[in-house]
Amino acid sequence: MKLITVCLVVFALITLITVSVAADEVKEFIFRDFLLDKTEYFSVQTANMGTNGLVYDNEQPLRKLFLNTKDGSDMLTATTHVNTTKVDAITEELSDVFNFVVNFEAGKNNTGTIVLENTKTVQFAFTTIERVSVSNGKWNDETNYQIVVPGPDRFIITLFDSKNGQIRQIFVAKKILIDVPKTFFQAYGSYILMAVMLTFNMWMQNKPQPEENQEQGAEAGSQEKKMVGPQKPVNVQGAKAKKD
Repeated sequence: MKLITVCLVVFALITLITVSVAADEVKEFIFRDFLLDKTEYFSVQTANMGTNGLVYDNEQPLRKLFLNTKDGSDMLTATTHVNTTKVDAITEELSDVFNFVVNFEAGKNNTGTIVLENTKTVQFAFTTIERVSVSNGKWNDETNYQIVVPGPDRFIITLFDSKNGQIRQIFVAKKILIDVPKTFFQAYGSYILMAVMLTFNMWMQNKPQPEENQEQGAEAGSQEKKMVGPQKPVNVQGAKAKKD
């Protein structure tokens, strides 16, 4: 029992250390991987800048953005459209469809161009500061852009007036993940750790004392008895006789 408990405690400690190291590890930002990793599509919503931050424009319809690789090249094809409307059980009608291409420079994953319709291109180059990745550039002759990736699940595109810097449009794209089944430890890891710690706690509470401590306790008890000694009975009749 003792050996099993020790093994469980060691396993729990190793697991906790591994999880903490993984949580503290800062991965290098790769824009291409960010777009494709576990992504089913991006849900894109229009927003405005309010006094307390971004405010979503619920009057504008949600859009879906799909990205796909093309024959193992450095190119990604992209399609965006307003949420689908079901015509029947099989057919879906797409509205406001827009296609574009994302080209990455050869051997690089954070720089490239976005090719919009009419062959208009927008250059991007991401830099990362304090875990936030940003790309700034020219959208067209009258508009500048900024793409911010504040976390692993979304990015924000802001369009500015190139002359006065006023915000024209804001788009927030939230990543919708592919439904990937959890691993065994992801599903049951917390329960395993709880069982290990409970077992260790019970073992510590019921841990037998070493033999040396028991012998020392017995010797201390016997010495205490010797020091106190047996009490002599009081002769009540003798005490009365002396008084008389």
